[in-house]
Amino acid sequence: MAELRPFPPSQRRRALARQAGLHAASPLLVGGLACAAAVIVIAMIGAAMAARAGAWIEAAVRLDATLARIRGVPVETLARDAGVTSIGAVLYEENCAACHGRDGRGNQLLGSPNLVDGNSLYGNDAGALLTSILDGRRGAMPGLGGVLGHEGANEAAAYVLSLNGYQAPADWIAAGKVRFDALCVACHGVDGQGNQALGAPDLTDDVWLYGRDFNRMTQTIRDGRNAYMPAWRERLGEDRARAIAAWVYAAGQRETGAAN
Repeated sequence: MAELRPFPPSQRRRALARQAGLHAASPLLVGGLACAAAVIVIAMIGAAMAARAGAWIEAAVRLDATLARIRGVPVETLARDAGVTSIGAVLYEENCAACHGRDGRGNQLLGSPNLVDGNSLYGNDAGALLTSILDGRRGAMPGLGGVLGHEGANEAAAYVLSLNGYQAPADWIAAGKVRFDALCVACHGVDGQGNQALGAPDLTDDVWLYGRDFNRMTQTIRDGRNAYMPAWRERLGEDRARAIAAWVYAAGQRETGAAN
């Protein structure tokens, strides 16, 4: 029977072995060193992960301490605290920016309102803002196409646009006012300035959830709109919601202050 012999060591193995002070024909020892190196690497990774977890826990503890400090404090007061608004900005981006935009200016494609323009559907006070975040809102504009028809929807849209200074055929505006008085004043008011108790928007301030394009206006009148703001009380809790409200309120104050 032929004698079994180990594979001859390669040039690279010889060089590695010389550096390690090993005999070139010791593959088991070289393999053992590789295993030991792997164990060391794994231990280093574990230590790094443990350090990162420790830092995360420490940051979470600091956040909880800050949130406990703001508990029950009026949003208007918190809006002047840079530490609170910085936390609110992070929480806002994580939970709200997908619909309302990173800068809070809304998204007309979704009908998500601008949060910083001083034109809240439910009132501009901080209490109403916090309620919206915690408990959500639901709004519905019924479709009137079946009642108005194509021509009537055009006339109503022309009248609403005229309330904001836009030009339209005079006969459309006159006919649209008659239709508005019959079908729209219950929610939007005789003067078209809305009703914050219902969340019915002001139609005279040139601020539009879905855009002021004539076609989109007639679409809203004809087909209606359904808007839903989810409640965040369960997910965020009141402290985090209060921090978000503080950031939004502060951003709105800066925006409207700059505009004035």
